Amino acid sequence: MISEQEKFYLSLQDVDSEDVSRVEIPYQEPEDDNLPSPPTALLKYLANFEGQQKENILKFRRKIIQFDCRMQEVYSSGSVKYGNGSAKNSKYCAEFLLDKKYGLTLFLWLPYKGGKSKRIGRARIWTDWQDQAFIEGYVSTGIGSEINRHKRKITSLIQSLSHELQRKIFWNSHSFYHYNGEQRYHYGLDTTNIRAKQYIQEVKKVYKLVEEDTPITYEDTELIYFYRELIMKKTGYYPQLMPNYKSLNTLLNLTLSKWLKRL
Repeated sequence: MISEQEKFYLSLQDVDSEDVSRVEIPYQEPEDDNLPSPPTALLKYLANFEGQQKENILKFRRKIIQFDCRMQEVYSSGSVKYGNGSAKNSKYCAEFLLDKKYGLTLFLWLPYKGGKSKRIGRARIWTDWQDQAFIEGYVSTGIGSEINRHKRKITSLIQSLSHELQRKIFWNSHSFYHYNGEQRYHYGLDTTNIRAKQYIQEVKKVYKLVEEDTPITYEDTELIYFYRELIMKKTGYYPQLMPNYKSLNTLLNLTLSKWLKRL
């Protein structure tokens, strides 16, 4: 048997002609037979994900459960938590919140200030389940109404601006962008007065959050990309402001290490 690039082949050689033939041998890493089946409610929400995303979520769950013999999967109405039990003094490290409106939402118990503080909080995580992630904020209980309001606000702003720019409404005022952190350039923004002011205000906020490595929402990143494209069209200059993506695997490793210290 020959192994090449994580694939296995059975190789056979004819003793007379010395011709070699081989066939690939299907192989899959064995899974732990002791791993419990996911709760039915979780499986229902996983059906909304594509194949690779669903597989990655299940791998994520497996890593948590197999991390420590004390780790338990605790299901209650609308929530699947992972920790050392369901008592009032139990310590949790992760949670899948199952919400009819928002779908499956991930929470990790992480240090505040983007993972830099000594204090631990329940952090709401956005992820593409391909290892890109954001800490969107810290929520003590529930889904995070304040985060959702902000996300709706930014989505509405982007949609409105996109519509108004297509209509070519002209407002003789200015937005801004930075160049090398020093000079500031301006250009006319084709939209209404109120929306333009909201846009400028939100872009400034996102700039500050990204520069300080402070949690931002996925919608904030959409605003960044909208802003960059608009600047490019107006000036030919492409701002280098980039969202502060995190590695989901790194966040989980940090979560698990902090959980052990809390036991």
